[in-house]
Amino acid sequence: MIHRRDTATDALNLGMTDSERVAPYSRLATDYDRLVGDTLYPIVRASFDACVRALGLRFGSLADVGCGTGRFLYDLLGYGVPLIGVDRSPQMLRIAAERLRGHGVLLIRQDMRRLRLPRPVDLITCNGDTLNYLLAADELASTLLHCRMNLRPGGHLIADLLCGHPTDGDRILSDIRDRSAGRVSLWRTRSDKAQRLTRVEIDFARPDTNGETRWAREIHVQRWHRPSDLDAAVKQAGLRIVLAEPLVVERDRRMPAAWIKIVLGRAPPRRRSARDPIRSVRARLASVGANTQETRAHSEVNGAAGRAFAGLVLSSP
Repeated sequence: MIHRRDTATDALNLGMTDSERVAPYSRLATDYDRLVGDTLYPIVRASFDACVRALGLRFGSLADVGCGTGRFLYDLLGYGVPLIGVDRSPQMLRIAAERLRGHGVLLIRQDMRRLRLPRPVDLITCNGDTLNYLLAADELASTLLHCRMNLRPGGHLIADLLCGHPTDGDRILSDIRDRSAGRVSLWRTRSDKAQRLTRVEIDFARPDTNGETRWAREIHVQRWHRPSDLDAAVKQAGLRIVLAEPLVVERDRRMPAAWIKIVLGRAPPRRRSARDPIRSVRARLASVGANTQETRAHSEVNGAAGRAFAGLVLSSP
């Protein structure tokens, strides 16, 4: 259970001292599904299914970039197509390998900015705000370009990301699974609206072999991309916007959307009528905000999902 804390004195109450700096997900991997994935995954999966149905997407192969613990790939085994998982964290890939053992899924440790699959695929997915770990506009453009290079003709990229800017401020969240055993994680979130950055510091306490409590700190930094930056990156990558809409439409809420779903296509755009123009991400989001009946996909991912999204810690601080 995640307990909210209001002041920095909670860190002192937990007896925290200086933490050893460790790589992102090196400690979080073990408890990722419990702390983040259990809330995030149902929204991501429902949105994926809605996009596939609404757009009539057909695919004979799929690569999940930022595959994490492999939960999404495991659920896609029923499609009966070749699957590839890509992640930069060896700890996350280790858990994914155990989950997917014996199912023929290829797992690759790789940086998405230099994505190079062994063969092109029909569909690439990038879930859980993975694209927000790209801290510069040119990194976003390069990553989308590499995705296009690894797509078969007519292929698509389905991704979600935080768009716009965060709210300034700090907050502390503490998750205590077993205080008596010394297993504690303390979460601090700091957001900078002007820089469009969110920094999450996670301190993990674990007992060592001598019974002493050892602290390790992971630091996660994400950039909220401007719609204009996303439009420019899509254009530079040689992709086209098929869909851009709020991933979660909360009850009684309209634009601006923070967490959005995008579908990008490699194929040239189909012929459009005057009533169906090619539009930017900003224009598409504004249109959905004014008329929530315009698209079908987002309408299947609201209500309870919106309330669940509000509880996310890492992916939406």
